[in-house]
Amino acid sequence: MLLFNPINLLNLSTLTSTYLYMREIILPVLSECILRYAYLFPHIKPKSIDFREIFLRTNAVFVIAGYLLIPVYIYNVLHHNQMKLLWGGFFKVAEIYALFSITSLALGLYTRKGFYFISTLIFFIIFLHPARRSETIGILITFTLIIGLYIWHNRSFLKHGLITLLAILITTSGGVLYFIHVKKDPRLVTAYRVIKGEIPLDDNALNRFSLWRWANLKAAIVVIRKDIENMNLVPILFGHGIYGGRKLNPPPPNGLPYYESIVFVQEYIQRGLLGLLAILVIYYRSIKLLLRIDLSRRENVLAIPFGAYLVFYNLGMLFRPYVDGILPLALLMFGVYEVYLRSAQERRK
Repeated sequence: MLLFNPINLLNLSTLTSTYLYMREIILPVLSECILRYAYLFPHIKPKSIDFREIFLRTNAVFVIAGYLLIPVYIYNVLHHNQMKLLWGGFFKVAEIYALFSITSLALGLYTRKGFYFISTLIFFIIFLHPARRSETIGILITFTLIIGLYIWHNRSFLKHGLITLLAILITTSGGVLYFIHVKKDPRLVTAYRVIKGEIPLDDNALNRFSLWRWANLKAAIVVIRKDIENMNLVPILFGHGIYGGRKLNPPPPNGLPYYESIVFVQEYIQRGLLGLLAILVIYYRSIKLLLRIDLSRRENVLAIPFGAYLVFYNLGMLFRPYVDGILPLALLMFGVYEVYLRSAQERRK
């Protein structure tokens, strides 16, 4: 169980710091910690299980759900001016449609049917509408890893991967141009003006481009330096607690209860060195196991969404706090993926 110890360490640092510094939210934090153990469920399995059937049915359900939720999303946008599905907000839309996009891409590579490649583009376009930079970076890197692995193991089907990758890049480019020239997204407009030399690359431009993440990062570094200078060992090891930023000096400049900047900095302040170590191990082991799959074996392609979704989630959290209701689902799917690879390895012995 590759992620069992990192999850234990993550929960230990989270609960310890929250109990010490943010006791008022200990119950919701405790429930989040318990839900992370969804990762363990696939490891408690019968001796014989038809993974291929499970993957086919689950992936098909995801694709069907992707189409069924499109009218819901359009209705909420047009009639309520809200980017949401049945629950949550725009982040949830992006995270859910990232899963649908990855699933339909895997089914396309498995069946080699155009319907699934078209579905990938449809879901990806919906994903782009509410997605922010971190989610977009996450899904593009995840797509690149999947397609690169597939091409590496299936040279004769090179065109499938290249066509899909080209279509995704074209769609992404169109989305960027749309935000710059139609919606006038201030972040992209700022970057565009800096590149053209119209405005200098100073703190003001960095804050506009990053939505105050640059100022948060600088404030976070001040907090970290104070802890080190004063040898505050408990915060250094366990952090200052989830959402404990408002109790610190300086507080987050953008008014949030955490130093939203780079995930590794903000989570170090919330969970300390132990929590940061746990997150780094989860990042490393999830990517490493995804790259180990042999996609020359056709049935392995069906397992890709189960391994890739945690990778997307991790990359999508690069500029956001590592606390989200989707994480237990990503961990559960990764647990299934890990058990499948182990079972496949044992069958080949």
